[in-house]
Parts: sequence; structure tokens; C-alpha cells
Amino acid sequence: MRMILLQKGDEVRVGGLLGSEWLGARGIVVKTVEHEHEGETIQECAVEFPRGRCWFQSKYLARSIPDRFTKFVRAEAIERWKDLTPGDVGGLLSDCDSVTVFLQTRYGFNFSRAKSEAIEFLRCLRERIALSREIERQPIVKSSVSGRIAAA
Repeated sequence: MRMILLQKGDEVRVGGLLGSEWLGARGIVVKTVEHEHEGETIQECAVEFPRGRCWFQSKYLARSIPDRFTKFVRAEAIERWKDLTPGDVGGLLSDCDSVTVFLQTRYGFNFSRAKSEAIEFLRCLRERIALSREIERQPIVKSSVSGRIAAA
């Protein structure tokens, strides 16, 4: 079974191409193709940017996270690492690579530790968001006993 990483319409951000003019650029996937290379399926995506279209291997693309989530990640980083200020996290994005590099730079963590910290941090955030969405979906009912409104 092969996994489709990205699909037409996904909003993505370019990463992992140090020195590229496209690094950090956000765009929309407009076409995908797949081909085999040395027994491995490689996905390539045409991405439309405000300044033009360019092709990338999907390994250099990450689904882009809405700005409101990035702000949430920054606030949670300040909460988790108490010595941080809003100015410290101003450039922090909400993907694992960005958090990993941030932790390496800020705290001098080696790559392995920074990556595991980033994964755990983002996992906890996703769990909280999933729980929040679950609670939002519960119908609100008025209690016949107390008259209070509560989630069912």
C-alpha cells in the first residue's frame, strides 16, 4: 500500500531546500505526479505561488498550517518553555522542522533531542485540539433538573 502525501488543492510551504529562493514560500498544489525510482515511489508536485509555478518533490513540501494555528503554537511554546517571550518565538512556525531548528538554536539541543521534543510538543497540541473539537461537536442540552446548559 502506498501513501499519497499531498493532493491537488493542499496548501503547502517549501522547506528543506537551504539557499533556495523558494524556501518558506507558501502555495497551492495544482498537480501531482508519481514515479518509481530505485523501488521507491517519488511524488512530485506543481505548486502555484503568487509569483509563479514550480515543481518540487513532496519531501520538500509540508502542508501549510493556518496562521491562527501558528499563533497558537507560539503561545503554547511560551507556556511550555517558561523562559521564552513573544519576541523569542516570533519566527517560530508550526511544523516539526521549524520547532526542531528553534530548539536546537535556542537551547543547544542536539538534533535527536530537539526532534523528539518537537514531536512531543506538537503531539500534545494535536491531542488538545482534537479534544476541543470533540467537545465542540457534542450537542448542548438544558438539564431538566438544574436548568443549567451542559454538553451531552
